[in-house]
Amino acid sequence: AGNQTQSATLTVKGTQALVVPVSTSFGGVTVGQSRTLAVPVRNIGDATSGPVSRIVVSTGSSTPAGTFTLLGSTCGSPLPAGGQCIADVRFAPSQPGSFAASLYVTAIPGTQPNGNAGTMNGTGL
Repeated sequence: AGNQTQSATLTVKGTQALVVPVSTSFGGVTVGQSRTLAVPVRNIGDATSGPVSRIVVSTGSSTPAGTFTLLGSTCGSPLPAGGQCIADVRFAPSQPGSFAASLYVTAIPGTQPNGNAGTMNGTGL
């Protein structure tokens, strides 16, 4: 019997968790009033993430402190691929105008060390 050469193709699918908050618009809210929305945080990767260890609202210098507030979340545990948790965020404008903030979520593995951000915006009426 002679030596035979055989070839095969191997496809490797990488598994990675990718945890991202969904960008959210609060719409128009009358000054002195507030609107709270449940902001989904999703693992859009194909592997389970690490525990969601941090959720932070960050506003720029043009958005007054307290305009966007994290009230709580169902996050904390690792998120399976395709899974989600909820961050409850309140928008309470203290003056008329357009305002923006970022919602940073950290889960290692699943995000950059400082977290992945989703944008939030709203208008004070």
